[in-house]
Amino acid sequence: MSIAGPDLASDAVPDASAASLPTRLPLHEVASYAVPGRERAGWLRLDINESPEGAPDFVVEATHAALSGQHIATYPTYDAWRRDAAAWFGVPPEWLTCTAGCDEGIKAIFDTYLLPGRALVTQSPGFDMFTLWAGLLGNPVRQVSLRQTAPARLLHDDVAWLQALTPEADQPETGLVALANPNNPAGTAVSRSVIEATLAAVTCPVVIDETYGEFLGESAVDLVARHPHLFVTRSFSKVYGLAGLRIGVVISQPQNIVTLRKVLNPFNVNRAAVAASRACMSRPDHVRDHVASVRAVRDRFAVQLGELGIPTGEAHANFLLAFIGDRHAELVDALEAEGILVRDRHGKHPLMAGCVRIAIGSPAQMTRCLGAIRKVLAPPPPVHTVLLDMDGTLVDVAHSCRQAIIVAANALLGAHLAQQTGVASQPFADTVDAAVVDTYKARGGLNNDWDCVAAILRDRGVDPSRDAIIARYQRSYRGTDFDGSIRTEPWLLSAAAEAKLRRHARVGVVTGRPHDEAQYTLRRHGGPWPVVVGMEDMARQKPAPDGLLAALRALDVDPGSGGVAYVGDSVDDMRAATAAGCLAIGVLAPGCGWGSAWPERLYEAGATAVFSHIDEVVTWLTR
Repeated sequence: MSIAGPDLASDAVPDASAASLPTRLPLHEVASYAVPGRERAGWLRLDINESPEGAPDFVVEATHAALSGQHIATYPTYDAWRRDAAAWFGVPPEWLTCTAGCDEGIKAIFDTYLLPGRALVTQSPGFDMFTLWAGLLGNPVRQVSLRQTAPARLLHDDVAWLQALTPEADQPETGLVALANPNNPAGTAVSRSVIEATLAAVTCPVVIDETYGEFLGESAVDLVARHPHLFVTRSFSKVYGLAGLRIGVVISQPQNIVTLRKVLNPFNVNRAAVAASRACMSRPDHVRDHVASVRAVRDRFAVQLGELGIPTGEAHANFLLAFIGDRHAELVDALEAEGILVRDRHGKHPLMAGCVRIAIGSPAQMTRCLGAIRKVLAPPPPVHTVLLDMDGTLVDVAHSCRQAIIVAANALLGAHLAQQTGVASQPFADTVDAAVVDTYKARGGLNNDWDCVAAILRDRGVDPSRDAIIARYQRSYRGTDFDGSIRTEPWLLSAAAEAKLRRHARVGVVTGRPHDEAQYTLRRHGGPWPVVVGMEDMARQKPAPDGLLAALRALDVDPGSGGVAYVGDSVDDMRAATAAGCLAIGVLAPGCGWGSAWPERLYEAGATAVFSHIDEVVTWLTR
């Protein structure tokens, strides 16, 4: 049975000019908080300070275990969570309550305690929701500007802050004080002495939002026992990686918690969030290690940005405010084109003109981000010689070499099983597909496809002879007389880009293919290359540098002279380039987009820059 609804056109657009219904709150005076409208999973999310690495596996497992059919159909309970949280935060269970993210808790405090006509005192720039909620309630706001000492470097102005707590004769009485410590978006910390002075200066509610408190390493929670007007909020979104589940904590004296519970929804936090946060609190080792990692990566990233001439602000959270200047929008757009999201703060506050905020992820993620920033803002290094890999760089091998690995591995696995069971053509249980091959190639050390087939088989308990592997692979790839899949490989380098590259630099090809197969493909797609180094021309395969060094000798180029680049699509290519003293430039093979693991793999293996196509490499090197 279906229930018919109104016949609305799917492309109907609300009429913004139409008269709206009367509202209790002054909504026409308040700007909405901007939230992303698209799904961001799969992007490198460095824009709104989540955990870019995602929730840890033990949290995912605990969440799954808590979501049986019966559990999903039953309202959540909070007693066990409250006991765990009390032990975690070091307060009695009656001194805290869970909320749907910090936001719900802070809003409940505003709704409950910010009396009509009284002012909110807060930082500027600061957490936008503070001023939004006060505006909704019709309360005035007294903002205290941070103090700028350099581009992007904003400090808390202790003197101005303490002065603002006591209103001038013509100003409204202070009704609520809200501090984010550390501050978002500036990353600035407020000292313990200023917090204590704030608590002594006012009797109205004081909210210390410690959403990023774990990264600061300090907390005001211990002050709650001495100050009945203090509320401390904590979040599981940042350090714990639970932003998608929405759970936070309000800590205050028990009489305040009882009052807040009257304002909060009775079942405000769902079962998944309860289970996930309890799992987080059961693993202090993970939280400790994660915080230490973020701090180390953040501090290193700040130094690396500084080496590019990009100043950064205070570093007390899981993000950095970076001063880009007039090219801020160009950078944000360029990073987004490569699947990296950062937050443009220009125009949000005069002190953040030209600034971009960048959250901190894993070492590999930040290496990727740095490489992408360098591509946009720094000039390419001068090169006089460019060496090129073939497979995935000059030639699309997704349906040739890669398919030959799959065909050879599955055929040899099937033959082994048939030999064991006496049943011909029996499929092997662990079938090899493109994802399996991708995983093995990502390991490195398997640049040679025959070696890759051998590794796949060996891990499955099958060890055919080298000759058997080569014969089965070559039957699919080379065929009898170059009539296999080698003859169908698409060429990737455009004629215009090739001509431009040849005018700009000496060029050569270094590939793990047999020499005659390399020459066949190069002739089929346009003609001779000055130097071609194939499998037989190097004593050791990539990631050893032998092939690159052989090409440089043939081109009469001193490997130690600098100005040499090697372009490839694999971790072995990047490692070989680094070992040879060349500039390592990564290119994403067809089918491996910015949302794949390959950008980070290439950067982690030593790439200076990564591009989505070989033509883009040429444009960059010759600009």
